[in-house]
Amino acid sequence: MSKYTKEDLIAHGIDEDKITEAVETIFTIQAHFKEPFHCVVFQFYEAPEILRKVCCLNGGDEDWIVVTNFTDEPDWLPYWITKMDSCENPDVYILGYNAIVYVGSHA
Repeated sequence: MSKYTKEDLIAHGIDEDKITEAVETIFTIQAHFKEPFHCVVFQFYEAPEILRKVCCLNGGDEDWIVVTNFTDEPDWLPYWITKMDSCENPDVYILGYNAIVYVGSHA
């Protein structure tokens, strides 16, 4: 699993304004969650465009984006999230407090 923070994304040339917009989009999605630990899964190319632009460091073989409402990256990861990646190793984008996204891909 590759982990990327806001600082990592900036180092990879992703504009800080885009990251801020992505976090705002995540918060908008989370506003629809009714219970703790809810999440939403998008097919990568059906996800909001700003999330695709920010969570894009896998090299073009992304399949899924999972928007969570985790406050921190958990010590455990639900099994189904690991299985959405062909290597059982999804990328994680830690964009800030309560803004964690997982991206699964194929090999």
